[in-house]
Amino acid sequence: MPVATGRGQVARRQLALGNNTLMEQIGVSVRALVPQAEALRDEGASVVHLAVDAQLMGLLALCPILPRPAHQKHWPRSRIPVPLGH
Repeated sequence: MPVATGRGQVARRQLALGNNTLMEQIGVSVRALVPQAEALRDEGASVVHLAVDAQLMGLLALCPILPRPAHQKHWPRSRIPVPLGH
């Protein structure tokens, strides 16, 4: 699944949303979230990291929307970005 990545500025804060390569380019370590990212990738998700002012803030797991099985009344719980406590 293709994922858009990039950098920008919002309210004088530098934002970056992207993969490991982008984070390396801007000097942000993703080491703290490697286990979670690998587990999500194993489930078929594309993982993007969010950095604010060159500090890793968390990750997002993106996956295709699949039809809800007929026997389920509700969608399963959504995954939430993993915060680092900042």
